[in-house]
Amino acid sequence: MPTILEHLAALFDKDMRAVLSNPRAISMIANPSARVQMAAVRRDRSVICFIEKPTEKVQLTAVRNAPHNIHFITSPSERVQLTVIGIRPSYVGFIPNPTEKVQLKAVEKRPECIFLLQKPAEKVQLTAVLKDPRYLSAIREPTEKVQLAAVQKNPECIRHIAEPTEKVQHMAVQRSPDIFRQIRQPEESVRLAAVQAKGENIRYVSAPSEAVQLAAVRNDPMNIRYIENPTEKVQSVVL
Repeated sequence: MPTILEHLAALFDKDMRAVLSNPRAISMIANPSARVQMAAVRRDRSVICFIEKPTEKVQLTAVRNAPHNIHFITSPSERVQLTVIGIRPSYVGFIPNPTEKVQLKAVEKRPECIFLLQKPAEKVQLTAVLKDPRYLSAIREPTEKVQLAAVQKNPECIRHIAEPTEKVQHMAVQRSPDIFRQIRQPEESVRLAAVQAKGENIRYVSAPSEAVQLAAVRNDPMNIRYIENPTEKVQSVVL
């Protein structure tokens, strides 16, 4: 129902009279005033699609209880974005360049929303992987801190990291030596750590250095069978 002020305004404002009679009439009004915008949207939220530059209050009125109207707002304010996400977290996928605060609210409510974000902020990435490290697979370029958080909770997640840093590789091997075989191009220090933790990992090291070979046979002399060309020093340790 129109407010008393809207009725009074209609006495002197033809635009107000038009939208009170038919809210879609706002589509015919160039640069409607904030009061006219509000009167139209209060009667029919969907007419937000006809307003080129709706005020924030009008935007909020349009999306409350009708979050899908975010589609019709070119540049929704952060407050409007947060209102929509509070109702439908998955709508973050429809918001171009959502702010970090908006991203965070969506992922806190529903972690799977991380799949809908093109460039999630580091804090948002961390929030997702700390809830479930498997969400790491949804992040295109996770920061080292995010990689570490995911791998610490679940070493298997290193599979989803194209180029894990040396720290991340070490974290994975410390948590589970068997993960070593899943690390592409491990650093020398990681090779050594993996073989020290489990000598049989020498099988997954191509052209192992003497230090790595020694770590393997000291773990178990029988591991020499996995070394194609053991050095003389390595052979002497076994013999």
